[in-house]
Amino acid sequence: METTGGSARNERITEIAVINLHDGNEVTGEFVSLVNPERNIPYFITNLNGHNQRKWLKNAPHFYEIARKLIEMTEGRTFVAHNARFDYSFIRTRV
Repeated sequence: METTGGSARNERITEIAVINLHDGNEVTGEFVSLVNPERNIPYFITNLNGHNQRKWLKNAPHFYEIARKLIEMTEGRTFVAHNARFDYSFIRTRV
């Protein structure tokens, strides 16, 4: 997950990837999408992750447009992430 900043309450998701199925040898289900954060991306964040509001995110789907797919893919599953507490706070705030 990439975001516009560090606070789930005040910031927005700009990219999300869900790898939710694995058969023990390979990934069998995944979802990856840029997300239009509906706000400007701070300069610091653009430098950090390279996301450019005008080039990449302007035409990306809004979170509400992909939320149902995310819920369907993750319902009843374990949430694992590099920084799970941070990432999950954004999901919980938006869904």
